[in-house]
Amino acid sequence: MNATTPAIDSHRQWWAHPLLLCGLILLAGVPLLYPTVPPLIDLPGHMGRYHIQLNVAHDPSLQRVYIFHWRLVGNLGVDALVALLGPLLGMECAVKLIVISIPMLSAAGILAVARAAHGRLPPTIFFALPYAYSIFFQYGFVNCLMGQALALLAFALWLHLEARGQRRRAVALLVVGSVLIWLCHMLGWLTLCLLVFGAQVAKARQEGKAASRTVMFALINCLPMALPALITLHTLSGGSGNDPPSGWLNLINKLGTLATALQDRWQWFDIAGFVLVVQIITQGLFNSAFRLHPALKWGALMSAIAVLGLPYIASGGVYLDVRMCWIVMVMAVVMIDLPPGANPKLANGLALAGIGFFVLRMISQTYSYVALDSAWKAELAALDVMPKGARVAALTPVGCAGPYWSERFNHLESFALFRKGVFANDRFGGGAQMLDFKQTLPGGYEQDPAQLVEDARCPHPAYPDVATRLKHIPRADFDYIWVIGMDVPFIPPRDTQPVWQRPHSMVLKIDHHAPH
Repeated sequence: MNATTPAIDSHRQWWAHPLLLCGLILLAGVPLLYPTVPPLIDLPGHMGRYHIQLNVAHDPSLQRVYIFHWRLVGNLGVDALVALLGPLLGMECAVKLIVISIPMLSAAGILAVARAAHGRLPPTIFFALPYAYSIFFQYGFVNCLMGQALALLAFALWLHLEARGQRRRAVALLVVGSVLIWLCHMLGWLTLCLLVFGAQVAKARQEGKAASRTVMFALINCLPMALPALITLHTLSGGSGNDPPSGWLNLINKLGTLATALQDRWQWFDIAGFVLVVQIITQGLFNSAFRLHPALKWGALMSAIAVLGLPYIASGGVYLDVRMCWIVMVMAVVMIDLPPGANPKLANGLALAGIGFFVLRMISQTYSYVALDSAWKAELAALDVMPKGARVAALTPVGCAGPYWSERFNHLESFALFRKGVFANDRFGGGAQMLDFKQTLPGGYEQDPAQLVEDARCPHPAYPDVATRLKHIPRADFDYIWVIGMDVPFIPPRDTQPVWQRPHSMVLKIDHHAPH
């Protein structure tokens, strides 16, 4: 039996009880139960697109503004599920159920990889579970996170089949699974490729192959996953109008994101969690009581290389490199094993501490989402003054250099579209989003990131300040200006009249006859 296919341990520790594991997987969905809409930064913007894809065929008001075409792109996961479930459950209900499933799938994938690789669950595995709510989930990268969760599950099944010598089934899984996961999101497919490649490298090294033959061996055994690469090259060759890849060597950002992959609301709490996980990884690397699984060790290394080697922007997507950070942290924990019987007190203590850590993170995440849901609902009262069919230019602050955020209003204006049929200026457009506009406005004010503003006092502002945005909004193309959660004082323009306001937020009706 080689190092990548350990024997199944007949002794089942208490932390591997199926009821406990099912409970932990279900617990991963609890933080999202209360909020009406999962309070993830980009999700309302995506929900605006889901509303368009479900209704544009029979809604003339949408047809006047948008063009939606299904395209073969590696970014269809939640979009396709909403197309299937939305007409049956309603768009908002379908989205909530789908998003709840993502951290549950991630938790199940983490446990499944550990079980398939080690032949049992190491007591350290529970320290990886909080990464089901990584910063990238908070951003609302739902297609990507679903693809990566499915990649973990597919990798676990592949390890299981390989361990039992079921080579044909393992290859068939890679062929079919790679295509389906790519359709969900391209980075999900890349995750599967990196993990399988790492496992093949570990196998070749165990067999004593030379370095050059090791790489060739691993590449050949990864060929069953090559079809999505060909599809990607074909779609990119068609030209989608997206910016070329950039941001290759921003090492500070890459390493910083690796350290803040658990970021949510309280900086001290998230840093403490990261330090705890790093301590577990350090013990696994340097404490002789632990051992590392070769295939998972190489998978962690391949994922880390991907973080360093991928660009920040490519094919219209952002944060492409750092979206692999949570996979690096997960694999670095999952690769650690404490041999059975080595130290029962240590094993029990680690299992209890890991489960406690995960439970505590889920409690804090639940509280955070309840607070966000309340903040969002308070701001959404502004929708009452906007008539159906109105055109709204929204402005929301992003803060300097991405500080710890509490409210996350970046795409709150999308509620105006899918709840009241109001045009808002934060749509994600382009080939990867399958959404185009029949009319473009001066300065790109019809789509994201026209709604984002930044304090002029920031050292290196990425967006205009609120005064500049207010000055340049094309008045003839909008009826209202919705200023959401502004963190600096501002003076309403002379050609606007406040019709709703609360601390830091205001809806201004544009007087098209007044001088600007």
